[in-house]
Amino acid sequence: MSDDDGKVTAFREKPPIYCFGYINSGMCLFNQTIVETFPEDRDNFSIERDVFPKVSNLYALQTDADWIDIGVPERLAYAREHSQNGDFQ
Repeated sequence: MSDDDGKVTAFREKPPIYCFGYINSGMCLFNQTIVETFPEDRDNFSIERDVFPKVSNLYALQTDADWIDIGVPERLAYAREHSQNGDFQ
């Protein structure tokens, strides 16, 4: 969730029940200071659960652009095919 300025006010990782709202597209841009919030075990952590709650200046870009979940091979193949020939933007 974010406020009118885009500042992230809450982050929920895949709620068990579908609800309307925006999604985290999985693309994040950070400056180098984010590393200071990483846990000591840097080989195995969740950025959503272990880092985001510690950062107070996260912002979201809300857009109504098309989106496709590429979490399974069939949808990934679809996205690759349609993005390469310009059908999916």
